[in-house]
Amino acid sequence: MSNKKNSTLWEGVLSPILIILVTGSLSLAILDKENRPAYFDIAKVAIGYAFGSMRLQGNSKNTDELDNSD
Repeated sequence: MSNKKNSTLWEGVLSPILIILVTGSLSLAILDKENRPAYFDIAKVAIGYAFGSMRLQGNSKNTDELDNSD
């Protein structure tokens, strides 16, 4: 049960952190033309991590439902 509590905590914390990271990186990319590729790479990694995290959470929820049905 504590595992479910931790996952909901991370879901609530991850979204604002992701939004801040992506918007900050994109705004810095607009301002600093020399380091623009680095800021875009940071934004791409953050977005990729978020999609991967959501996919893993969806898979774990499906697995939990299958385990509980037995």
